[in-house]
Amino acid sequence: MPSSLHCLTGATEISCGSEHNLAVIGGACYSWGWNEHGMCGDGSEADVQAPKPVQALRSSPGILVGCGAGHSLALCQLPALPSPDASKDAKSQEATDKETGRKDNQNRLPKANLTGAEMGVL
Repeated sequence: MPSSLHCLTGATEISCGSEHNLAVIGGACYSWGWNEHGMCGDGSEADVQAPKPVQALRSSPGILVGCGAGHSLALCQLPALPSPDASKDAKSQEATDKETGRKDNQNRLPKANLTGAEMGVL
């Protein structure tokens, strides 16, 4: 018989993998389930019996989550970090565009400078 899972009250998103799950509750990402390959994002391979916050994503607003058979995905908005080479990067891109004759809408798209550490890992 179906019953309420009070620990998921207020969830705005839930994704079910084959043996693990992710949820967004109060803007934070929670995970639980079989964790043999580290899909729960807690840095271990121990099973997670009840939803618990994914610490690496604790301050990442705008989270969207997805699960698969052996992976997890969290798409989140990160605060913009100023790049020390931002003006150099822009000038290099302009020079490349001129050399290749590229003329499209790239200058209208928002720029993001993300590295692996800033993107977070589940």
